[in-house]
Amino acid sequence: SNTSNEILFHEECIEHFKNYWDWSELSSNTDLKLNYYLIDKFIDLWDWSEIINRYYDDASLYTIDFLEKYVDRIPTNNLQNSYLWYSIVKRRMKELAFEIVSNNYSLREQRGKIVLLKLPVAINVENISTLYKYP
Repeated sequence: SNTSNEILFHEECIEHFKNYWDWSELSSNTDLKLNYYLIDKFIDLWDWSEIINRYYDDASLYTIDFLEKYVDRIPTNNLQNSYLWYSIVKRRMKELAFEIVSNNYSLREQRGKIVLLKLPVAINVENISTLYKYP
């Protein structure tokens, strides 16, 4: 299951030999290109500890939607140190940075160029904690 022969990793072949695969090895194999369809088709066979740690996959697969969709499958004891978690946190950090910048800056055209101007708004760091509700 840890072969690099991409010919083996099409849906029909995986289906045909599904009782013979080492699913832990297959789950971590870099030549297997995962997508939601393939994951769903063999949902009960994957090694989810391996699935959430596939660093070489397209990061667009590892989103909060992925976590919500497969939350019952993902081993929670492995989540915090997984690539899935890293990808979600990294994406959220970029979103927050964009929100902060876009709330404090404005794009203007000056002399034919687009410039970033700081708005006269300050973020009160002490009040940021009130935005989050902790259980």
